[in-house]
Amino acid sequence: MLKKLHLSILLTLFASAQCYSQITKVQIINNIADVSVPMVDIWINGAKVNPDMPFRTATMFTNYSTSSPFTIGIAPSLSTNITDTFRSRTITLSPTNEYIIILNGIKSSSGYTPLKPISIDIFSNAKTISAGNVDVMFANMATDAPAYDFRSGIQTVGNNLSYGSFSTGYTTFSPVIGKVRTTNDNGNVRYGTYETPFDDPSLLNKAGIILTSGFLNPSANSNGASMGLWMASADGGNLIELKATSPEPIARVQFIHNCADTTGDTVDVYAGSERAINDFVFRNSTPFVEFYGNTPITFGIAPKNSSSSADASYTQNITFDSLGTHVVVANGIKSAAGYTPLTSFRLTKYNNAREIPANSSDHDVLFCNGSTDATNLTVNAPSGAWFSNIAFDNFAGYQSVAASASTVLGLAGTSGSYGSFLTNFPSQGEALTLVASGFADSTKNSKGPKLHLYYARPSGGALVRLPIYTVSVSEVENESGINIYPNPANETLYIKSKAPIQSISILNTVGLEVKNIQTQVNALDISNLPAGVYIAEVQTTNGKITQRFIKQ
Repeated sequence: MLKKLHLSILLTLFASAQCYSQITKVQIINNIADVSVPMVDIWINGAKVNPDMPFRTATMFTNYSTSSPFTIGIAPSLSTNITDTFRSRTITLSPTNEYIIILNGIKSSSGYTPLKPISIDIFSNAKTISAGNVDVMFANMATDAPAYDFRSGIQTVGNNLSYGSFSTGYTTFSPVIGKVRTTNDNGNVRYGTYETPFDDPSLLNKAGIILTSGFLNPSANSNGASMGLWMASADGGNLIELKATSPEPIARVQFIHNCADTTGDTVDVYAGSERAINDFVFRNSTPFVEFYGNTPITFGIAPKNSSSSADASYTQNITFDSLGTHVVVANGIKSAAGYTPLTSFRLTKYNNAREIPANSSDHDVLFCNGSTDATNLTVNAPSGAWFSNIAFDNFAGYQSVAASASTVLGLAGTSGSYGSFLTNFPSQGEALTLVASGFADSTKNSKGPKLHLYYARPSGGALVRLPIYTVSVSEVENESGINIYPNPANETLYIKSKAPIQSISILNTVGLEVKNIQTQVNALDISNLPAGVYIAEVQTTNGKITQRFIKQ
């Protein structure tokens, strides 16, 4: 009898454990901003469990069985039957997961732009508690909003979240008032900054979710609720509105490695004790990254594969402007000998930098003379000097040029010319940093890299080398007796030839023919060609000559 009793108790305990293992927690958030459905009824597995649930409210985390499929339905307020639901979704719940379900979208058939239908969005790695802090995840649930980054301080806490998507996990915040902002994916456009309510005692030791809610453009969406950030706590209830506040003092900074000393070809860069850039290679740049402004930061330069900031052989304190944009270039020589002149290594900051051009159809070009032995440099274009008499480790402010135009740049110092270079800038307008990089006399500088012009793009990566522009034989009267001029040209290209011309072809830089003349002409109308670099092929009775030219 006693054995049977023990067996009965064990079976009961086992059944209880099995039953408990088949339970999970689910929170439901009503974020439907359609004004035609200010409240909804929530049906779960055929039963109405949450009647008259208003917009911007959440249930508490509630236990549901995982032993059978979970079907959630949305119906208008005062619904009486499961057939009244206008959207439903069935999922399989796991006892090892907890869930947040967000109701989004538009029920109406018109009056909203864009007209995104009702959706039931599910996050399956939810949590309800935090250890001494506030754990938060982020979601973009505003139907007319672009993809957002959510950023707090210099952290990206939600990366490029499109409508209906969640951050990959939770971020732990201290239980104090803070700030979070929405930006584009690059972070160079700040849409809004909001004050976090994490000092609220009711949020301590708990998890929650912050989501976009409402319309960015209410007038195009039936004058519905304006968009903002709202937080749902694990306890449910009315969502908590995050108040708009002043921007965080965050600076945007691009670093360019232009130290031509071969002993510093690759370095690690530390900001304080943290490694900010790993294996930073000569003639490379970072994208624009974020640092706190108005606060001195100690940057350390250490050999590659360093262990900590204690390995730094060079340190420098730099303070960035609050909300400023900066370019920092590493120039100079790290070695104690082998270079003439032996110009010391340093980090040089340019304040008022640009991450995007003032006009989207232009390139805005900043110049830095980073050549230790080239003396003062001047960069000339056919239209005149872009940058004049710039000393080593100095910047010259922005020159704006049409993104569609290519031109020839001449580089000269006080001792003479260092060559001509053809601009190969991107086809779309960008803010670029043009750098004089390398040594004018490599033989006196440990046979290091030779002087050349490179530019950094705002997206970072390897600096882009400008091609050397060489005056071809055909630009003077050559052996074939052909002279093609002027170069650059505007509306007319002239061809002077001793032998009869049979045909003229104009090709673009990818080799496609954009103009062809099969007759004897001495002047070619190029006014309808877009600005850029072209190749002229002139066929005469004595043979063919090819010349590159620029259409301005």
